Amino acid sequence: MEKIIEALDKIQAPKYIVRIVVEFLLGRRLYCDSDDGLKIFQITSGVPQGSVLGPLLWLVMYDGVLTLRLPDNVTTIGFADDIGITVVAKHQDEIEIYANEAIWEINSWLRNSGLSLTEHKTEVVLISKRRKNTTVKIKVGGKTIYSQPPLKYLGVIIDRRLNFKRHIECAATKASSIATTISRILPNIGGSRQSRRLLLSRVVSSVLLYAAPVWATALNNKVNCRKLGMTYRLSALRVCSAYRTASGETAYVLTGMLPIDILAKESRRLYDKTYAAGESSAFRRQLARCESIERW
Repeated sequence: MEKIIEALDKIQAPKYIVRIVVEFLLGRRLYCDSDDGLKIFQITSGVPQGSVLGPLLWLVMYDGVLTLRLPDNVTTIGFADDIGITVVAKHQDEIEIYANEAIWEINSWLRNSGLSLTEHKTEVVLISKRRKNTTVKIKVGGKTIYSQPPLKYLGVIIDRRLNFKRHIECAATKASSIATTISRILPNIGGSRQSRRLLLSRVVSSVLLYAAPVWATALNNKVNCRKLGMTYRLSALRVCSAYRTASGETAYVLTGMLPIDILAKESRRLYDKTYAAGESSAFRRQLARCESIERW
């Protein structure tokens, strides 16, 4: 609790807000049923799980690790309690030096804040255009970690070539399994009407388009585009109650579903802050959709 209060004081939070937070965190008890009867434990750290204030207080306290002074070519990325660092350097030994320095600083901050860095969950990937496969090693605490070809971060699989081939394969496989399950409740004859079928097909689309702004350019490769298109086509066939002999283009026209590669690139345009800058979100979405339809 002390670290949370210190973080609130650091950002110059109003005193009455600090007092409210203190009262919110004091006097907490955990009641637990056991074979020996009811046991009561005093809670002196952390924030209540599922509370409205919990995520906000965590971000206030955890913000310090994102503002550490690190080497100029090191960038810190944070999401919830996941920390990622990117190191840009020309030579392999420079990468290892900068990465180890940054990890040492982050680890020191975590220890001083009463937190710890999970060593066995730390992963490294070396992104390079060089044909020769090289490996870098970094030290996290007392453990040495070597880089590996694929790395999964926040659901996105990052490979050393940054072509997202592995991610697209996994997304297509996962979406295909979901599409097969949905097809069992959407027979071609009878069943739900098209509006409900279209709603269920959105599940497949959401899996395929997860984090699309990151990897949308990978669909310029026809092989990657074909892998996603095969699964997406199956969901479109179920929406319009067509059989496998129908072409994907026909199914898209009948259902009003845009091709998956066009949707991915539309998502990337919307993520770009310079796209239709100064306009409202609704206008930007409408403009992007009009451009997608025109491109189709």
